[in-house]
Amino acid sequence: MTAPGIDRTGRARLVEDMLSYMTLEEKLGQLRVVRLAQGNRTSSGSITEEVLAALRAGQVTAIEGVGDREEALELQTMAVEQSRFGIPLLFSSKGGSATQGLWPQPLAMAASWDDKAIASVARSVAAEGIHRGWNLVATPAVHHLSSAPWDPASSFGTSRHLVEQIARAMIEGLQGNSPSELENVLCLLCYGPLPPAGPEREASERLIRVILRKSDPAGIEELPAIPGELEDGSVSDIHLAYAGIDLGAWRRLARLGAAQSHETDRQELASGMSEGYLSQTMIDEAVRRVLGAKSDLGLFRDPYLKLGATAKRSTNAIFAGRAAIEDLARKSMVLLRNEDELLPLSRDLGRVLVVGTCTESTVGLRKALGEFGIEHSAVSGLALRSEDCAIPFAPIAADGLAIGIACDAATRSDTVLLALRDSDCEPIDGKPMLGLGAAANALMRALFNANRCFALIELTRLPVDLGDLAQQIPARLLAWTGYEGCETALGEVLVGQVNPSGRMPLALLADDRTASLPFGHGLGYSPVTYSDMAVEFGTDRLIAGTSLHNCGEHDCIETVLLYLRSPAWEACAETQLRCFRRVALAAGENRRVQFELGLEELGDIHADGRVIIEPGSYEILLGKDAAHLAGREIELQGPMIRAIEGLSRNARLRSVGF
Repeated sequence: MTAPGIDRTGRARLVEDMLSYMTLEEKLGQLRVVRLAQGNRTSSGSITEEVLAALRAGQVTAIEGVGDREEALELQTMAVEQSRFGIPLLFSSKGGSATQGLWPQPLAMAASWDDKAIASVARSVAAEGIHRGWNLVATPAVHHLSSAPWDPASSFGTSRHLVEQIARAMIEGLQGNSPSELENVLCLLCYGPLPPAGPEREASERLIRVILRKSDPAGIEELPAIPGELEDGSVSDIHLAYAGIDLGAWRRLARLGAAQSHETDRQELASGMSEGYLSQTMIDEAVRRVLGAKSDLGLFRDPYLKLGATAKRSTNAIFAGRAAIEDLARKSMVLLRNEDELLPLSRDLGRVLVVGTCTESTVGLRKALGEFGIEHSAVSGLALRSEDCAIPFAPIAADGLAIGIACDAATRSDTVLLALRDSDCEPIDGKPMLGLGAAANALMRALFNANRCFALIELTRLPVDLGDLAQQIPARLLAWTGYEGCETALGEVLVGQVNPSGRMPLALLADDRTASLPFGHGLGYSPVTYSDMAVEFGTDRLIAGTSLHNCGEHDCIETVLLYLRSPAWEACAETQLRCFRRVALAAGENRRVQFELGLEELGDIHADGRVIIEPGSYEILLGKDAAHLAGREIELQGPMIRAIEGLSRNARLRSVGF
């Protein structure tokens, strides 16, 4: 990657000069990542002498799992002052599941449909990474649901366009205008696992190519389905068009990424060169990318910039990071159902009862209500099994006494709120939803029968399949898990201070596989109507538009979706989402929303990186979700296609200064 403002000539000269003097083993060292969790620490926690010797010899390029900023500073000093070339180290976080605790849950992030909010969270992650001593920070695994159907919550939903926007927002937030600036880091874009060979794999590879074409992460890494296992060549040709650090390519070409000792590195290098799958040219190109990334980070100018006293987090930075997470939590909440306008709650509502399967389930919800003056009482709907049972701390399904007490309280209340958590549910095979556990199911049915003024607050990693109750429970708010500490945001939504604007990044299917809640579904406290959908031909682009009207008394955010369909396509509707826009509407406001459609919106990227518009009939559709769309059919043929492609080509030439 080359960040904006970088002296490309000076960068290239520095890298080539260093390459010309480096030995083969020193080059190999720039392809070695030491993972401190993999046997490279002694029983006392100190780093082994073998790793320290490799550092002094300049035979390590990056450390993963550094303890803190002080340890990183010590190791950086050793690498810079004691190795022959003094090449600084990268310090990285680990991708995949190890990013939990830094990033919110991917599916919840996707439900916000807000790239600016996600970029703000990424900036807070960068600040936290610098505080921990990292200068290379990994993203969560970037993939859509079909790539990891066994763990829907780890995906960013079913729309590749939405996944692309989220990935670009994370890269922008981590790297900023230049990773060399004090508050920015290098981004390691993690992706995968890729599906087996076939159409889904091709689509997943095309998604990664689109992201790399439009963004510039410092590094990429494919995460395997099983940690530590990655078949050679499994990334196809993605790495061929990418000019940054490709950790997967190191493993494919040299088997170096997982090596634990320098001796093993030498043996595997010799084996690779003798067998012909590794050449000097390949090694030089990989090292050239690493040195270039370190140059972009500013390490050759000041290897200690992000490790010194100025890199400590200020109180303002901590508050800013907390505010970014809370803002994303606020925008991610999805109002799934709201019959009879049960929500928002009013302060003069009367007696509100908060119920959970245990006391701990209601703590956050009660805090949220109390912060906004909603008087309420609380009761635990179920007792818990004792610690010495086979499943400790799980609710007792047949706890008739506790359910009876909760129902008695419900009959004497005006409104009942039931808080559900992941522990109350169980996974459903083949569905991106959770099923109600037996205990929670018994409690919900009893409470609903006791008081029909009932709202379900789902503090879960996935929406809950309510079965036959789905069309009976009057109100449901999906507030997600992983946003602990964001009670203020939850309270703002429940009392109507903030209009819920989250939208589902996947469809929720009924047992007959029909969409019970469509892709993009999400309600607000003010209904918004669409009218006057039209598509116009410009000289070198298409313009699609629709009129919005906020019919309610609340300000709102409406997410407008634009789809592109062709009779020749067989893919599902979600894969054809091409644009979306979050539009702020004041109460009663009318607004015309327009999309300009050019090559990026109308074309498809091919394996060679070209974006091509195929001639033929297309349908452009606009609406609030996949089930509520209005469309117009158009014909795209040679002259119009050439005009659109010519505009895009001229824009690219201007952007590089020709």
